[in-house]
Amino acid sequence: MNPQRLEYEEGDPIPPRYALVTRPNRKLLTGGMITFMVPYVASVVVSTFALVNDDEEVSRGIATLLIPVAGPYVAIGALGANGAGAFWLSANGVVQTAGAILMAAAFAHEDLYLQRQESPSWVDVALRPEINVGPFGGSLRWKF
Repeated sequence: MNPQRLEYEEGDPIPPRYALVTRPNRKLLTGGMITFMVPYVASVVVSTFALVNDDEEVSRGIATLLIPVAGPYVAIGALGANGAGAFWLSANGVVQTAGAILMAAAFAHEDLYLQRQESPSWVDVALRPEINVGPFGGSLRWKF
């Protein structure tokens, strides 16, 4: 039995019953998702706890952390952060940005592989009629 997927190098011949398929680069996508999600989840947790706080001005500034990628930078201005606070918010934003760039790169550098195409079984062919409708008539064909 032939394998479901085959590796493909540019210019290789495509064997019968296989089709060339693309998908995002899995390593870049996984790395980007992890790189983006770790600081973003930290931002969501911090902002959620801060929103429970009764101080409306601080809550409004912290709520900007819910915005992906730009949220930490907006929070620096909204909270008037400086020193260590500005550093950690900037680091959070830089890492989120790096993760977003890696995810975008995964879609820009797609992997090519060969996917085996299943031939229809006799049941699929027999149970699927072919219907054609045109402007002046129609036809129905059913193969057994």
